[in-house]
Amino acid sequence: MELALRQNGESLLDWMARQISCEYLSDLRQLTEQQRKNLSAALKPVKADESELRQWNDALTYLFHDSAAQKTAAAAREMLLRQLNNQRQR
Repeated sequence: MELALRQNGESLLDWMARQISCEYLSDLRQLTEQQRKNLSAALKPVKADESELRQWNDALTYLFHDSAAQKTAAAAREMLLRQLNNQRQR
């Protein structure tokens, strides 16, 4: 899957919102269980190096306020997938 963030300047958070048809970015903070599953499925084929570490960490912070910043994009991607699959939104 081609994330294509760098080609069009779209942020990871904007891409995520678009993948699950969120009208507003803030809708990502109120996902249903099905939306979380859909977002997780959309993110699984995305490679960690398709976005910058900062953007992966921004997504973690935006969606899960208590997430600590990760040191690598791969770790941040894995944490994001784990949180989407295991933790209900607040």
